[in-house]
Amino acid sequence: MPTDALTYHHIAAALDGLLGFGRIERIAMPSPEELILYVGKNRQTHALVLSAAPARPGAYLTKRTFESPPAPFSFLMHARKHIGGGVIQKIDTLPYERVIRFDILSKDELRFEKSYALYLELVGRQTNLILTDGGGRITDCVRHIPLGENAARFVLPGALYLPPARQPDKLTPDDRAALAARLTDLPGDALYEKTLSNLAGFAPASVKEAIFTAFGGTVPPTLSAADARGLADALAALYETPAVPALLSDETGTPIEFFCRPYRYSGRTYTIADSMNDAVERVMAAKSAGGGFNRRKQALAAVLNKKLSRNQKKRVLFEERLLTAQNSEDERVLGELITANLYRIGKTDSEILVDDYYTGEKRRIKLDRARTPQQNAQAHYKLYAKRKREAVITRDQLAALAAETDYLESLAVSFRTAESREELDELEREMAGAGLLAAAKRKGSGRSRALPPPYEYLVDGVKISAGKNNLQNDRLLKTSDGGFLWLHAKDVHGAHVVIGAQNPSESVIQAAAAIAAYYSKAYQADKAPVDCTRIKNVKKIPGAQPGRVTYTGQTTYYVKPGLPIPCDK
Repeated sequence: MPTDALTYHHIAAALDGLLGFGRIERIAMPSPEELILYVGKNRQTHALVLSAAPARPGAYLTKRTFESPPAPFSFLMHARKHIGGGVIQKIDTLPYERVIRFDILSKDELRFEKSYALYLELVGRQTNLILTDGGGRITDCVRHIPLGENAARFVLPGALYLPPARQPDKLTPDDRAALAARLTDLPGDALYEKTLSNLAGFAPASVKEAIFTAFGGTVPPTLSAADARGLADALAALYETPAVPALLSDETGTPIEFFCRPYRYSGRTYTIADSMNDAVERVMAAKSAGGGFNRRKQALAAVLNKKLSRNQKKRVLFEERLLTAQNSEDERVLGELITANLYRIGKTDSEILVDDYYTGEKRRIKLDRARTPQQNAQAHYKLYAKRKREAVITRDQLAALAAETDYLESLAVSFRTAESREELDELEREMAGAGLLAAAKRKGSGRSRALPPPYEYLVDGVKISAGKNNLQNDRLLKTSDGGFLWLHAKDVHGAHVVIGAQNPSESVIQAAAAIAAYYSKAYQADKAPVDCTRIKNVKKIPGAQPGRVTYTGQTTYYVKPGLPIPCDK
């Protein structure tokens, strides 16, 4: 779509007709850059999406449902406090700007009416949602922009709201006379570039459509005054005439772009939408298909990667501490040498030269004159004992850290293959159980939910199941027949794979081994070792994290990772 002020002008007009004087019944925020206003009007509730995400900016109504994050974002709490229950007075754009303004009349804690303006700025990387009070001061915003980041304009709570700066030499289509005067005598081959550079509020596609409307397929060599007036009228008409929302689809019929009317200059075929909002919602829904899943997956993976990074830093710190603690033997030697030479140490001596009977060489030892010779010796003995204790503690900490890191890496393997919301639910539950996430209660979390099935494949009539994560690996182990074969990639993290037969053929075992290799950290190897044994030989480690087992009686297969055809669902 042309992301210009013209398009947003028609979007705002459509929203104003639908939501004007509607009451904000509820506010949600499924992601840090998307605000959902549930607006009630004429006994209907409309879900209005205000997206300040630079990759998918916009304002549109939707029937989609959204999942709440584990903890509410600060801007959501701020919006609920100030405009929750408020009435939308008007929806409009700032003149010829990519900014949609929502005038809202709300009430404060004492039930006095207060005016607010919510601005949705759709300006590329600086796309933002900004709430201001009746005096035009910013109360809060989704994206804080300090002065050092953007010298021309800063956006922070308490600052006076100023709209994005417009280039001063650009004209607007309502100033037809000035625009026509600037376009007169322009050469036809430079018309598009000059019009675009002199005009505010229009994307390239919209300028091309206005030129096509004014001149058809033939642009005059030089614009006369009448030609310039005709082009200025065509540009203004794009704003002033009602929208005829048009959709452009790909070869599969999926909507990929929308326009405020069919742009004939391109010669493409459009589908007329029921309304401007219908056009916007269909394109945004197509763009967002899978987007929410991917964002959630990335957010959870980011938590995991952050923890892995911290563990790496801890490991370096523990190893340095252990190295220092392991050098404690020298402190014991110093204590012994001082003790052996007590009779030679004077009260004012700050050091002593002694024979080191461990090396056979002379050694100079510094002394603390504030301490007696005996106290100097005891100080070295105490430091020796302290470092020995530190070495024991640090070794235990390193072992625990290694076990935790090993478990986290097994979770990382599960993220690579997660393909559904249910799988993310299970991974999130496992991460919460491991203390990686706050155990926030989701809406409906008290009800039992169907758990996602494992990956299932059919080879020569035999079903092969592979766990999607550690919790499911445990479930497969617990619910499968003890005589079934169990497979796991050797010495790396991966899925537990179970062959649903007592005595499968060699080809079935080879296929199961390839599946186990594919759902493991060795999925890119040319040949990966995979262990195979009976389930009765596999034992869950008591008290260990999910998915941790020991096994015996295994046979190792070397296979190329790969997947057969999955079972029909």
